Amino acid sequence: MMTLLFACGRRAALCAGLLLAATSLVRADTLTRAWAIAPDERLYVGTANLERGLGVNPASGNVLLLSRAGGAKVYVLSPGDGSDGSEATGEPRVLSLVDETGESPVAGGTFALNLVGAADDGAVYACNLATSLGTVRLYRWANDGTDTPVSVAFAGDPLEGISEPGSGQDIRFGDNLAVRGSGAGTQLLQTSRNGRYAVLYTTVDGVSFTPTVFTTPGLQGKAGLGLAFGSGDTFWAKVNGAGLVRAGFSIATRQVQILNEVSTSVVGANITGLGVDAQAGLLAGVDYAGHTLSLFDITDPAAPIRLGEPLAFPTANPNVNGTGAAAVRGTNVFALDSNNGVLGARLERSVVAEPPVITTQPASVAVYAGATVVLSVAAQGTAPIAYQWVFNDSTLLTGATSAQLALTNVGAAQAGSYSVVVSNAAAVVTSAKATLTVREPLNTGVLQPLWSLNTGDRPYLTTDNAQRGLAYNPATGNLLLATRTPANSIVVLDAASGAEKHRLRATTADELPLFSGGTLVLNQVAVSEDGVVYAGNLVTDGSAAAFRLYRWPNDTAESVPEPLLDIPELAIAERWGDTMDIRGSGAGTQILLGARGLAPQEGRKFAVLTTPDGFAFTARVFTVPDAAPAAFGLGIAFGPGNSVFGTASGQPLVHASFNLADGTAALARTYDTARVPAALGFIGSLPSSNLLVGVALETPDNVQAFDLANLDEPVLLDQELILPEFPNANGTGAVDLGGDRVFVLDTNHGLRAYRRSAVQAPPALSIASGAAGIRITYEGVLQSSASVTGPWADVAGASSPYTPPNLGAAGFFRARR
Repeated sequence: MMTLLFACGRRAALCAGLLLAATSLVRADTLTRAWAIAPDERLYVGTANLERGLGVNPASGNVLLLSRAGGAKVYVLSPGDGSDGSEATGEPRVLSLVDETGESPVAGGTFALNLVGAADDGAVYACNLATSLGTVRLYRWANDGTDTPVSVAFAGDPLEGISEPGSGQDIRFGDNLAVRGSGAGTQLLQTSRNGRYAVLYTTVDGVSFTPTVFTTPGLQGKAGLGLAFGSGDTFWAKVNGAGLVRAGFSIATRQVQILNEVSTSVVGANITGLGVDAQAGLLAGVDYAGHTLSLFDITDPAAPIRLGEPLAFPTANPNVNGTGAAAVRGTNVFALDSNNGVLGARLERSVVAEPPVITTQPASVAVYAGATVVLSVAAQGTAPIAYQWVFNDSTLLTGATSAQLALTNVGAAQAGSYSVVVSNAAAVVTSAKATLTVREPLNTGVLQPLWSLNTGDRPYLTTDNAQRGLAYNPATGNLLLATRTPANSIVVLDAASGAEKHRLRATTADELPLFSGGTLVLNQVAVSEDGVVYAGNLVTDGSAAAFRLYRWPNDTAESVPEPLLDIPELAIAERWGDTMDIRGSGAGTQILLGARGLAPQEGRKFAVLTTPDGFAFTARVFTVPDAAPAAFGLGIAFGPGNSVFGTASGQPLVHASFNLADGTAALARTYDTARVPAALGFIGSLPSSNLLVGVALETPDNVQAFDLANLDEPVLLDQELILPEFPNANGTGAVDLGGDRVFVLDTNHGLRAYRRSAVQAPPALSIASGAAGIRITYEGVLQSSASVTGPWADVAGASSPYTPPNLGAAGFFRARR
């Protein structure tokens, strides 16, 4: 073995590079497959989404696999080779489903058994999948012996006592289960499928358990599939599409607080199933889309380090439910990817410190002043790894010693370059530079904040993507919100103040539930000019499920709704219900829908619904061949005459005309993203005032109002930032206008109301060129930019008239009041 010694002083960076080259030849940490069970290799491992639960027994070391193939059973596998005992007896080892009386208590729920885990003393626990309250069941075996009787550890409604617990994924339990402790110190943990609740089950005798409920608005949309206890009173949670979360909980206060959020660049978005060995500082995760198992060092919870390369499962079949499980015990790792088999793996630690390697560089970002920015880096190497963020190549940022750098309420002084020095015992490396650009929003006063309601201010304003529909009632001056939390309902608010008035009735005249059918039974709401209320569901394929409309004669609490007849013209392979607009009244009512488009759906469509009486509707479905796919998928609004505006995340705003008589439509305009940003998502329009308002899904999200007096050249009138910031991963929401008011629902951000003032004439600005150079005459404050889209900065020391000393690359000027 060759030993290299370095004496490094001012040449530390060079020495780090030499050391990196020298140690790259030694063995790194590796995750090695020990054994695997492929689908159909055994009768209880297949491709029918019947295997979702796996755990390891700390006392025996055995692997526990829960499969519903041929009946729900817990199989006991040897950790060394995955054998199930059938080699000796002809039958696999399974836990008994009979209790001490000889009867089986295992029953109830959507699936009678779904997930499994084990406590430190070897007791085994399993749960059912319960999609309705009152059917949650937990089972216990004292050990993993095949003759050990089963008992019921808990059965009932863990949310008992909560007046409005919600519905759907709010009250769905059994998609996750975490177990730890022993005897009277055993704890079991579950969250609801959308993370709205966490339930901790504790015991005084080690046999029967009692639930403690935590309401967790901060976890909504961040938990639901992966769950594992961390050290102390903490747990790790994950759901597909979101980052890994570490949360702390207090039984005394029944509070849950997010401690760390790990970027998906570190722990992938498609990792769901989790397993943790808190003592070893290891976390395993199953990627249900890539069909791999990854292992992370979580010694620093804010900066997990991937150990070795992801390990592939035996097959790569679709796992549409995103289910799976992982378990870690010391250096042994076990995992299940539904439909793709089971893995047993071992971690082999390197005997020499592995230098840090940056696997994900910090990314440049442009934000508006006042935003919160998180820059992150991902690195591999031997722990511990240290981080130090540097601003503009020279300033060491105090306290910035994590893999993530959070900058709050950013201003112009924080614009510049950021890099991070990453080091461990082996070497020092420096990341690439990330540029932070800070923009100043256009603030003219055209939109004047009237009132706002943030998430958490009301039970029906949440961060679980459950509010997407909003409508202003011109007949009553009320504002209507469609929400699916805590239950499917339409809330009526005072549009002048945001005060809640009442809820619309959600049962028919026969006292039957109103909403039914579709992917989401309630999504959008709209109100005609005569005050009639319409709401719609969401269907991802109109040929497989019917798009449905519901009607209330008015928005009073006593108004009796009715479901309207299905509309046959919408029974095509398109996604309907993400967007809705309305105009007219009575027999002149027209409802506008956009097709979202999911491959192989076309998505270049919108539909105009007409009626002879306000009850029975037929649809004309228009195809706009020259439009981009999903051009009308997230934002849609009637324009002047027979025209429509449409947009979707990352796509330009479009304007199309339509002819109801012959069913034709044509693309009139695709707006330059220099005038109307592609980030503009959901929109609302008031053609009588030449006004279009939308929400740009930027950092932070912001309301933008445009003057459309000249349809070819929209003019940005004003911007209003939406703070505080939350993720809106689906890009959903709604905008409605009425009189001098603008109302905005940005999903996961609550409600905003603005008063629209008269448009002020822009400050005068003229540019002349002569022998002395450029001469700028202006009113107000002069700003310059290298791009017409900004960012804009005040010209220091400028006064009118102004002659730029050196125009250089900054070729754009504007004046602001």
